[in-house]
Amino acid sequence: MPVKPWAQQAFGAGANWMTIICAAPLATVEKGHAVAQSCGGEIQMELFGNWTLDDARDWYRTGVRQAIYHRGRDAQASGQQWGEADLARMKALSDIGLELSITGGITPADLPLFRDINVKAFIAGRALAGAAHPAQVAAEFHAQIDAIWGEKHA
Repeated sequence: MPVKPWAQQAFGAGANWMTIICAAPLATVEKGHAVAQSCGGEIQMELFGNWTLDDARDWYRTGVRQAIYHRGRDAQASGQQWGEADLARMKALSDIGLELSITGGITPADLPLFRDINVKAFIAGRALAGAAHPAQVAAEFHAQIDAIWGEKHA
């Protein structure tokens, strides 16, 4: 099914953001973005697998201003940390003008790594769901965000 009906359904139901996978053709991104704009919403490009900075520049030229950067569950489980390659790619995406939602085993201790990244949101499902005291972990996230980016961002 083309993206337009899905986008109309999502935004019509009150969504503010909708994701489009990075493998989608540029025409899909353009149509999804047009629907998002007509409804006062935004598209987030879901970065997973193969994509390039040229792709990101194309999305930005289309009007997309958000992307989601993943570290996969298997990568985290095998001990892979947020590395220089990840941070360099995120910085390059930020330099293009994209705001990033970052996900993949994020903990409050990780947040200083992203100081130079244009962060829109942290998606912290595992850190909260697996915690003995989720409210305490959420407070730690807020404290780190306040310390790094200021209270207006938390």
